[in-house]
Amino acid sequence: MLVGVMSLIWLIAGFALWIVPVFTYRYARRNRSRHAYCAAGIALGAVASVASLGTYGLYWVAGRFGLIALPLAAVGILGLVLALFHGAPGYYVAVMLGLVPPGEVVHGIENVYIESLNSVIWAIIYGVIGYALDSVIRRRRTSN
Repeated sequence: MLVGVMSLIWLIAGFALWIVPVFTYRYARRNRSRHAYCAAGIALGAVASVASLGTYGLYWVAGRFGLIALPLAAVGILGLVLALFHGAPGYYVAVMLGLVPPGEVVHGIENVYIESLNSVIWAIIYGVIGYALDSVIRRRRTSN
């Protein structure tokens, strides 16, 4: 019973990570930052892989909630797609660095290596996209 409760707490914590980029964006906008989308992109990239896994976990919990199980399962399937997309780069970089043996099941500390690399990789990618978006918005405001 305790294992099930702890798993549910970890699942909720993983899913709740999606709120981090929202709070980052709101904080940057409130402080009139010129790089609000860049900051939000970095925050999104830092939590994207782990939050995707937390969202995927909703699929496995959906059966316990009766009527709302179908929408929860649908969100969980979306989390699976996001987890597959966001998880691969960290795995391949970890294999290239020799942190994870290729072709074996990942477990234990290897998950930490992969998720840490994913956080850095996606924070850079989403941060650059946010910076480009900030630049486009700033250019449009000055041209009008």
